[in-house]
Amino acid sequence: MKKIAILGGGMSALAAAHSLSSGPNWKSAYDITVYQLGWRLGGKTATGRGPNNRIEEHGIHILQGWYETTFKLLRSVYAERKAKGLDPNSPLQDLFADGLQRNNTTLLTSFDQVEGKWVNWPMIFPSLTELPGEGTPLTVEEEITKGIELLIEVLTGHLPKLPFGPIIQALIDELAKIVGTGGSGITWLEHHQAVTRLLEKLFNIVVVELEKIGRPDPTVHHFTLILAFSYYTLLGILNDVYDSKTDKLDFTRIDHLDFREWIASQGAPELVTKSVMVQFFYTGTFSNLYNDTGGAISAGVALLFLLASVGYKGSFVFQFVYGTGDTMVMPLYQVLKARGIKFKFFQDVQRLYQIESGDVERIDVMEQVKLTVSDYDPTITVNNLMCWPSVPNYNQIDPSQAAQLKAGDIDLEDPWTSWPGYKPITLQKGVDFDDIILGIPLGMLPTVCSEIIQARKPWQDMINNVKTTPTLSAQLWYLKTSEEMGFDKALWGLPPTDSAPNVVTYQNPWYSWLDSSLALKSETWLPNQLPKFLAYYTGVLTINKPLPPFSDHDYPKEQLKRVKEIFLQWLNDNSGWFWPKATSLPYPTGLDLNILAFDAAANSGYERFDNQFFRANVRPSDHYTLNIPGSNRHRLKANESGLNNLWLCGDWIDFGINIGYIDGAIMSGQQAAIAIANSEQQQ
Repeated sequence: MKKIAILGGGMSALAAAHSLSSGPNWKSAYDITVYQLGWRLGGKTATGRGPNNRIEEHGIHILQGWYETTFKLLRSVYAERKAKGLDPNSPLQDLFADGLQRNNTTLLTSFDQVEGKWVNWPMIFPSLTELPGEGTPLTVEEEITKGIELLIEVLTGHLPKLPFGPIIQALIDELAKIVGTGGSGITWLEHHQAVTRLLEKLFNIVVVELEKIGRPDPTVHHFTLILAFSYYTLLGILNDVYDSKTDKLDFTRIDHLDFREWIASQGAPELVTKSVMVQFFYTGTFSNLYNDTGGAISAGVALLFLLASVGYKGSFVFQFVYGTGDTMVMPLYQVLKARGIKFKFFQDVQRLYQIESGDVERIDVMEQVKLTVSDYDPTITVNNLMCWPSVPNYNQIDPSQAAQLKAGDIDLEDPWTSWPGYKPITLQKGVDFDDIILGIPLGMLPTVCSEIIQARKPWQDMINNVKTTPTLSAQLWYLKTSEEMGFDKALWGLPPTDSAPNVVTYQNPWYSWLDSSLALKSETWLPNQLPKFLAYYTGVLTINKPLPPFSDHDYPKEQLKRVKEIFLQWLNDNSGWFWPKATSLPYPTGLDLNILAFDAAANSGYERFDNQFFRANVRPSDHYTLNIPGSNRHRLKANESGLNNLWLCGDWIDFGINIGYIDGAIMSGQQAAIAIANSEQQQ
């Protein structure tokens, strides 16, 4: 039997554990232990229950309808959990009926420099019958076809509202006819060349008509932008991605280019390159503030990300009814625990050591606290729902240490903590582990894997070229509904159902907010402070110098204070546009802080604001992994550590569509498990 040590408890590591333990006879092959820092699992998807059992997230988390790997995993987990009767009293039994809610809208909002005002573009996606995790994912070629079909549907829907609609109706009908034939009798390339020529004709006609009518209204502008973006994207795929030698699409051919640079090279005008559609690639991947020229993201990866999203099922977005950790991480933990996977919490992995034979021989770990139980239970129960607490379960920790942790407000997940730890231990190859799955985030590798990095150039190249960014997030609980505060869904172009505002503001650094009021039902506020509206906010936190050494214990608190100050300024500048009936006299464009919920007597709005939930995600383990141009070739695959017994997983490895998203993280964990299985077959 092979002993597997999984280092880290994020979704990639948990997916690896799930995959390794899914075979009928896995217990005869593996003895699996997960070593986790602190008191909970989930990594960047971890949540905790704070005051009033409020859900406290790392940031905005949603599932998109094209996350096939994620949904297949969660479907399997929920089915096994139910079949084994692991949590029969939980209100969360069925993933889709209990845990998720459809949201088919995204609001793209930006400041119009010509008009001198904010403008909004509601993107409404059709609700589909087939749910994610059913059937098989589309191929890239099928995604392109579906994208063109969606384009025709969108363009046709705009025609009655356009002053020049009848002029282009015939061309759209011809385009629909060509797409409908599926390229029968001609090659894939010839078929899409014909589609591209028709799109070019359409775009040229629209440009002529625009010159006649002058500055277009929003409907005309959106129609033109969608058409232009689609034309130049498809043209670029044919010019640069299609490989005539292999008759295949190869997106790595443009990995070295920035997406905006690439689409401009196809002739796209500023109408496209500076549009909210192109900006979305950067804000949606936290890449927009990577530099001072509008961000950076690999063109090849951006295109794959776009095409994959076209293949969504059910709904474009699914929101969590409960916390991300409650809905996704806890059921997975319950299933893995029931299978026999061992979990060791409060394990700070500090260093891996290699030997000349090409193995990792030992792992230094700091046991953070002395437990009073042999098997720590990390869970709490809120209204029959198993949850993760926002602090450790102190009643299972040595009373003296627990008192010190509480008195000092010590955060055991924080690398800058002043807490010295309880006891150093060493895990030995052949005794405690045979193989290792490294699920620790990229930002911590220079510390944890310093010896390996120093000895191996591929690791050096990865560390030097794969970049990350800190993020920030906030959650505000309001005593008024969004409608009472002046947000009119109809005026914002939102349908009455499946349309909680999901807003991309393009107003840095807090460029996104989401109505998450559906999560309020599982929180337990006092009647006189019962929130009616809950909004999550997120964005990029810019840091203009390297992170300080971990001996700088005050750094996290300084950054959290900075986040609050930045957010308060953002609210003062922008809240009135969204909620005009909730502004204050001192700040007519800002927010009246007195309408924020608080769990104690508060004499000022600023005190209420200060007690909302904020995160400065400056910890290296919390950073979002970017995909800047040229970085893909430096990522290591799951089986490319260069060491015989070390396998890799996480959103920083080369797993496919290398963007920091949950589906990719889960893919990477499954790939690590497959790599271990393949290595055994070769022995």
